[in-house]
Parts: sequence; structure tokens; C-alpha cells
Amino acid sequence: ANLNASPLNYEQILSRLSDLETESSDPSFWEASNSKRNKIVNQEIGRYSRLKVEMEKWTELRGECESALELLEEMIPQNDESNDSNDDEMIQLLTAECQSSAAKLIELSQKHELQSLLSGPYDNCPARIVLTAGAGGTEACDWVAMLYRMYTRHAQHMNCRVVTTDISDGDVVGYKSVEMEVDGINAYGWFKGEKGAHRLVRLSPFNANNKRQTTFAGVDVSPILEEEEIRDIEVPESELEITTMRSGGKGGQNVNKVET
Repeated sequence: ANLNASPLNYEQILSRLSDLETESSDPSFWEASNSKRNKIVNQEIGRYSRLKVEMEKWTELRGECESALELLEEMIPQNDESNDSNDDEMIQLLTAECQSSAAKLIELSQKHELQSLLSGPYDNCPARIVLTAGAGGTEACDWVAMLYRMYTRHAQHMNCRVVTTDISDGDVVGYKSVEMEVDGINAYGWFKGEKGAHRLVRLSPFNANNKRQTTFAGVDVSPILEEEEIRDIEVPESELEITTMRSGGKGGQNVNKVET
């Protein structure tokens, strides 16, 4: 389950993190026969550690806001009576500090709210992204190059590791196809919405008459699963379609008898 979607408080996070670290400190934990459990525990340690840091930051910012508000409540009535310019300056500083902490709190809460939506079964897996040029010729290859650059920069901005596993250059510019792997926090969850056909409409620099041209590029996004996860996948027989074919024409042993 995705931990970001779990309603945990700070004490529960610390307790769970302590239990996982105690388990990982056992020498038998690192034996080869326990490799599947190793991976699960290490992933959970990483997630709980991130939640711990986020909650500590949230508590710190909230404390700054509350302290600034308490001081403001004490100073505003006094300032109304004294009309001291020093008090006015201090009130402005406290107000600015409170607004800054509040803005950071809002930004942090919005980020966490967005991450909590990534609770799918494979959202925390690495992602394989395949870009393919569609209709449009040279323009389509250039469009693939734009998408490739955009996804790479976005992944790096999110502190994800990007590896280009296959690339096919276009005849003039750009690429006919690109295959890349993105590994990071909720990589597949962030990129799965990009799957589909992407359209670009512009005055093509590759058109001699500078006409407006529409071009397409296909984007396929899939999670990268471990062997243990693939073994657990079962395909129902009702979803299988089996067809047979029989040779036609003259001559030959078993012709018109054997189906493949």
C-alpha cells in the first residue's frame, strides 16, 4: 500500500520506523534467501523517513506561525496606545515572518495532498517511457525530441534518475523513437498520465512555405516490475484468445490436416 495515503501521526511514524530499522539490523536479514523482504523493508524505511522529515518541517513552520501570531496579539493593543514607531516596525517584521511561514505551510500541504493521490498499486515503481514519432515526418521527429527533453528535465527537477536505454535518430533532426527509464519517488505515478497521443500544431520551420502543420507523437508509459511481482501476475483464461490456422493448396504430407 502507498504510505502517503495512510492517516499516520508522528508517533506512529517513529514507532514503525524504529521497528523496521531494528529488523534491518539483524544479521540474518541480509541473507540471500531474504532478498524479497530486504527490498520491501528498505522501501518502507525510505518512505517513513520522508514522512518523518515532512512532518518535522510542518511542525516547525506551524510553530513559527503560532509564535509570530502570539507576539502580534500582544503588541497590537500596546501599539494602539503608545504609537511607537519601533513597535510598528516590529509588527511589520512579525507579519512578514508569519506570512512567509504560512505560504510555506500551504505549499507543503498542497505538495503532500498531490502525493497522497498517487496510491495506485504500481505508482511507486520506476517507469519506462517510450516515445514514437507519428504522422508528420521531420516535424514529428522534432516533436519527439521536444518531449524527450521536457520529460528528462522534469524528472531531473523531481530528483529522479533518468537512463536512456534506446534511441533512434531522425533523418534530418530529432528522433524517430526514444526509450527511457525514470527511477525515483512515485515515478510511474507521476508519469502515467502522459500515456497517449500528443499533438503539436505550429508554423513548421521545416516547411518551405511556412505553413501550419499538425504532427503527432505516441507516448507509452509502463511500470518496471521486479521478477517476483511478475510471477504473481495471473492472466484469466477468459481473456486469452487462441486461433488456429490450416495450410491450403495442393501437395505435401499433412496439408489441409495440421492446424497451428
